[in-house]
Amino acid sequence: MQLRPIPSSNLEATNVLCHVWLKQPEDHMVIGTDDGDLLVYEKSSLLCRLAEAPKNLKKSDAEALETGNKPIRIESLVALSKGFIAGCSNSTFRLYSLVQDRPTSAADMFTLVQTWSVNDHVEEVTSMTISPNEDSLMCVLSDNQIFSCSIVAPSNLKNEDMKPVMCEFHGPGSITGMDLCVRKPLCVTCGMDRSIRIWNYLDFKVEMFKYFNEDPFSVAFHPTGLHLLVGFTDKLRLMNVLMDDIRPYKEFR
Repeated sequence: MQLRPIPSSNLEATNVLCHVWLKQPEDHMVIGTDDGDLLVYEKSSLLCRLAEAPKNLKKSDAEALETGNKPIRIESLVALSKGFIAGCSNSTFRLYSLVQDRPTSAADMFTLVQTWSVNDHVEEVTSMTISPNEDSLMCVLSDNQIFSCSIVAPSNLKNEDMKPVMCEFHGPGSITGMDLCVRKPLCVTCGMDRSIRIWNYLDFKVEMFKYFNEDPFSVAFHPTGLHLLVGFTDKLRLMNVLMDDIRPYKEFR
């Protein structure tokens, strides 16, 4: 076997991060770049740059604030029978569907159906896979956590649909703080993966976890197990431990 460069690649000034062969149309390939561009190739020729690639879409105010106006990177791609899913920076997913009617231009051959993300995560989607019948998506994030969701009804997908498959441990990075609850069999830890985790040391499982946009360096449990005090770089945050969330209540600077 011999690998040869594609003469008409036209990618000299482009940083390519991922690519995937499509199931439809055949002999077509999609390439993702570090500036949010999606390029479609037909065999060895550049066919178009998709009009609805992240690079060409205006970011919402919340998304712009979260990314610091940095380009949305296309980190991974996976093909569907009639489209593909792009895994991007900030744990964001974009599902594109093949336009059945002949589009006015090649750049419109795929349309953006839905955008969703993993709640409380700011990591990259490093890899993805689809079940054989294309009803489930599973992904790995750059913090070594695994999530999955059903894509049977992709237009109805929400952030909450991404469920953890393996999120038991901190990583990558070290654990920076730990404390025990006096009245309950609970332990709380924080780490350089920007997460706080509450463990039940009798059942050997994680009761709850939450990710933040900055590094937590220390954590203390209230004796009742209902509150946490978390130390960040420039502030302390008092947080309430709810049934399904760890919610900031007050800040001390």
